[in-house]
Amino acid sequence: MTATLTIAKRFHGPPASGNGGYVCGRLARFIPGPAVVRLKAPPPLERPLTVESTATGPRLTDREKTLAEARPGRVDIAEK
Repeated sequence: MTATLTIAKRFHGPPASGNGGYVCGRLARFIPGPAVVRLKAPPPLERPLTVESTATGPRLTDREKTLAEARPGRVDIAEK
């Protein structure tokens, strides 16, 4: 599976970069159920980025650079 993802400038975080939480949430949608996403580099705005399927989960890239990786995860909520 290969798809594209474009981060609109209204979802910026730091200047010229997508908001980390927003970008991670968008990538997590490629996994059914809970996900763990790691942002590895600032995602550029207003440019199509590639979402590639890997053995561990989707990866967001800009040309050859890996921006984020996702994998299935689980949510543990400890009650106090």
